[in-house]
Amino acid sequence: MDFLGIFWNFKQETILLSITVIFLLYIYATRNFKYWSERGIPYFRPIPFVGNLKEVVTFQRNIGFHLKHIYESVKGQPFKGFFIYDQPALMITDLDLLKMIFQKDFQYFVDKGISITKHDKLLGDALFTLKGQLWKEKRTKLSPAFSTSKLKNMYELVDEKANTLIDYLSDFGRLEQPIFVKDLLGRYGTDIVASLAFGIECNSVHDPHADFRENLKYSFLFSKIGALKFIGTFVDLPLLKLWPVKTTSKKVEKYFQKSVWNVVKQRQNPGQQLMRNDYLESLIRIADQFNNSKEHIEENLKIDIVSQAYTFLAAGFETTSSTILFSLYHLAMKSEVQNKLRHEIQEAVEANDGKLSYEVIHSLRYLDMVVSETLRLYPTMPILDRTCTKPFQIPGTNFVVDKGVHIFTSLLGIQRDPDLYPDPENFNPERFSEENKRNRHKFAYMPFGEGPRICIGKRMALMVAKNAISRILLNYEVLPSKHTPSKLEFDVRTFLLTTSHEIPLVFKNLK
Repeated sequence: MDFLGIFWNFKQETILLSITVIFLLYIYATRNFKYWSERGIPYFRPIPFVGNLKEVVTFQRNIGFHLKHIYESVKGQPFKGFFIYDQPALMITDLDLLKMIFQKDFQYFVDKGISITKHDKLLGDALFTLKGQLWKEKRTKLSPAFSTSKLKNMYELVDEKANTLIDYLSDFGRLEQPIFVKDLLGRYGTDIVASLAFGIECNSVHDPHADFRENLKYSFLFSKIGALKFIGTFVDLPLLKLWPVKTTSKKVEKYFQKSVWNVVKQRQNPGQQLMRNDYLESLIRIADQFNNSKEHIEENLKIDIVSQAYTFLAAGFETTSSTILFSLYHLAMKSEVQNKLRHEIQEAVEANDGKLSYEVIHSLRYLDMVVSETLRLYPTMPILDRTCTKPFQIPGTNFVVDKGVHIFTSLLGIQRDPDLYPDPENFNPERFSEENKRNRHKFAYMPFGEGPRICIGKRMALMVAKNAISRILLNYEVLPSKHTPSKLEFDVRTFLLTTSHEIPLVFKNLK
């Protein structure tokens, strides 16, 4: 009896303790849920522990498409409150208000919400995670690396990689066999960023299991828990201070640190100095300007070089490969657009002695329209965010945005808004004719962001994508296969727009 009594008491105490813990967790998770009602702001009613992200947390919907759904629900109002987990956030739909936030009144919204701790040695010091003065100083240091002259110097390396891709496609083109383009362009994107950012020739187009490629794949492979944690970085979720996000494993971290530093040491060796017109060379020169030692780059600058090279990789890999992928997909599905674009490229190349130069790429008006339409439908990062850094009163209202409040807008919502783009799901490059652009609000199209925090690598990403598309169309007709999907599905675990399936296309030799 004594044993049964002790067991019964223990069981009661355990149940009571469990109920108490759950109750305390509930109180903590809902502590901010009156934030918007206390300020008289309309808001979406949140659910404890998940806020307004139920479909995201249960992996029914990609975060980009979920915020598009919220945007569409807010339409007709300039803004509305919602919650990311337990943190209050504001969805903005008014383009004039977005212009104030991103550009005109930027001093109130200097920071992006995303926070990666210093525990992450590769992205903890990335430009897109830095705040305030640190961001401003780093942006100023890095801007010369993306100047027109630097891009022109890099173009030869980019074109060299595109020719490797063309050679790889030749056998498939001769036999007119379909090829899985998502994987191929992922490998091509790897080769481009490995060459430009790391000075490494990994040749993963021909060798899918190249060391660099394998490590890169593991860099962006989120578990379901990891994906949900990463969403929390956009609102600086307090829990993440105890349970920080790591975007890479120790093994991958060490691999990239060693890879970059081996190349840097090789270039600094007086006996075998190599000069390449790539991004890494620009980083080394920038480091030299801020280095106190004449013989060796100081340790903090070593870390910075590795971090910025890896940031280039993280930001550029998906942007370039997915933009090329989605462009080719729609060009295959719309032969009249493909033929018109090929004709433009061929004429320009013939007028330039058969050379597809940097200047030719940037003169191609219809190519720019095609790529712009691709980025309208598929902005790689489908959401834009800012954090209020000092109280800001929204003009025409009594509402003051508090310091620390997270601001969001949906690029998918804006760029697929039927009021801005009639028949928005249809791929139509004519939307980006000069006349149509003039008649549209500037902030109705922001695939790289806007204002002072616009993507620093925008022009480089466009250069790489336009070069690859041009090279492919000069050599191949791109066709759908019988297995090419008519509708694309997207990975629900990632905050980027990536398909959850392959896209088979046929490349038919033109020559």
